[in-house]
Amino acid sequence: LTKADVADATFGLADVHERAADLGVARLQRALANGTPVDQNRLADLRSENFFFVTPGDDENENESESYENDLCTAHDATEAAARRDATLRALELTSIEDDVRDAVTGDLLDKVGEARERCETLTRAAAEAGDGRASFRVGVRMWRTTHVLGPREETMAVREEAARWVLRGADAGCGGAYRWLGDVAVSGACRLDSKKDAKTARALYDLAQK
Repeated sequence: LTKADVADATFGLADVHERAADLGVARLQRALANGTPVDQNRLADLRSENFFFVTPGDDENENESESYENDLCTAHDATEAAARRDATLRALELTSIEDDVRDAVTGDLLDKVGEARERCETLTRAAAEAGDGRASFRVGVRMWRTTHVLGPREETMAVREEAARWVLRGADAGCGGAYRWLGDVAVSGACRLDSKKDAKTARALYDLAQK
């Protein structure tokens, strides 16, 4: 068993916990829609990164920089994000609204979702430190997401630069999505205080992502 095998298995476990948490959030949202009291602020905090994904044309008033800011908050492209949401919806069909309401009220479902998210983050970080490129990419994106509201400014730049370094580790380990993300950073100027765009570097990174 190699270190790469351990990293891959650890990342797989992290992904299982993430998908379980996504299903839990979907069940809580369904219970809430049926009048069950749910802490909505905490529920919003527990939504996955797919919540940030904005596909082109979702908002005609959204400008280009805002679109990139949203896209940089997820490690999944549109196709993968849609596939994960579809998988969650299919799993949701296996439970009933009555089950959702019961577990939300008496089964500590909200706490269990929070535990799954925390476990996912712990395992993802462990996989990243063991050299898994996909995990390094996700660590960086999650770090970047904490700066989403404020955007590129002096007080967020150190975190954004650290996030970009994690994503670069992912790219160096062969994660194509990480190259795409870095290309988006370059073309949007999101990691510069002056927001200067670097289309040449972005094109090179997009080419690497395709490879």
